[in-house]
Amino acid sequence: MARILIVDDDPVCTQLLGAFLTRDGHDVRCAVSGREAVEVGSGFQADLLVADWLLDDRDGIAVVEELHAANPQMRTIFITATMGAVLRGLAKGLPVLAVLEKPLDIEELVAKIREALTGLPAAQPNPAC
Repeated sequence: MARILIVDDDPVCTQLLGAFLTRDGHDVRCAVSGREAVEVGSGFQADLLVADWLLDDRDGIAVVEELHAANPQMRTIFITATMGAVLRGLAKGLPVLAVLEKPLDIEELVAKIREALTGLPAAQPNPAC
C-alpha cells in the first residue's frame, strides 16, 4: 500500500507497530533513534513518517524537518507520551497530520494512517522491522 517509516526509541513499540502495519500490507522500515531514522529515511523515501517526539538523540521535529527537506511529499503522524498540546504548537507549519498521545488508541492510529495515505499509489510490502 504505502512506504512507512516508524521511529520510536522504544524498540518494543516500534516492532509492534511495524509488524501491525506490515501485516496491513505496507512496506515498513523502523528506526530507534533520530539518527537512524534520517539514515534509513534518506534512502527509503517514505510516504508516511510515524515518529515519537522525544527521542534519545534528537527530537522528532528535527527528524521531520530533515526528512521533509529531502522528501517534501512525506506526511507525518507524531506520537508522544508527554505534552501533546505543546507538540501540537511546535509542529505548526510542518507536514504533520496528527499528534497522538500514548498509550496509543490503535483504532485512532489506523484511522489517521488511512487518512494520511488516501490517494497514494500502492507499494510492494517488504517486512524490514
